[in-house]
Amino acid sequence: MATKQVNNSRKAGLLVKFGLDTTYEYIKNNIGAQDNSKWYDYLYKIIENDALSVLSEYKLQKADKDDIIQNAQLSVTRYLVSFVLKSSEYSVYQRNAWLRKIIKSRINDFFREKSRQYLQPVDEAAKALIIQPASANFTDLADEQAYFEEQLIGAIERVCSINTTPEKIIAFLLNRVSGSIELSRKNGSPKDVAKMINGKAIDEAFQILKMKLCCILSVSVPDSALYELIKKIDDDTSGSRVGSFIISITPRSIADSSYWISRKLNKEIREDIKQL
Repeated sequence: MATKQVNNSRKAGLLVKFGLDTTYEYIKNNIGAQDNSKWYDYLYKIIENDALSVLSEYKLQKADKDDIIQNAQLSVTRYLVSFVLKSSEYSVYQRNAWLRKIIKSRINDFFREKSRQYLQPVDEAAKALIIQPASANFTDLADEQAYFEEQLIGAIERVCSINTTPEKIIAFLLNRVSGSIELSRKNGSPKDVAKMINGKAIDEAFQILKMKLCCILSVSVPDSALYELIKKIDDDTSGSRVGSFIISITPRSIADSSYWISRKLNKEIREDIKQL
């Protein structure tokens, strides 16, 4: 009966959702089948449709979307047995939420990987200090997500501690994380960042940065990670540049300071490695 209902839904344009009892029973009854290629194709199509719905909110190349979808499909396969065993009493909403959580986690992974390309040094020795080693193996989705959030927040803390002016740190993060990811440009977009923060008060630019970090990286960055940047802003607005000063920065200055900060990060991390 479950198979028939699933097939009927397929003809109707895949209106069935992952969490429906019919779909759950179909998966449970076929998960151990010797020839499971057909139901996997169907399951993967459901995942693809839901992922495309989520991905419609992001400005990404088709190839990037395809990679995210494929990774989501592989993750569902990886966790499917444990999900079936524990979700018999789940509601439709809870099952759908489980799938959506995996999809969003894979989207987060994509943006984290992009952010590493712009926040982290190029040399492999430095990468080994702050990026998950290939041998790491997560069996729980929540543990995996928590680990990568910790790594990303640590990278942001390191940038905020660089000894330079707060507007340059804000511009660097927007250029290397926000601008680069949104526009899929390796070197960021200094012109767009300049338009974003020029003429803004420093505290307003800081709020723009927090919003972008949250929206683009899908991670809520705590104020503790931005403490050194907040301190620089407070020191500037109560010291030599009294008041909420207005930012004036050129695209060339953003590009130059981004290059300088990247080199500074490289040097600091190499020094950390020497002390290990």
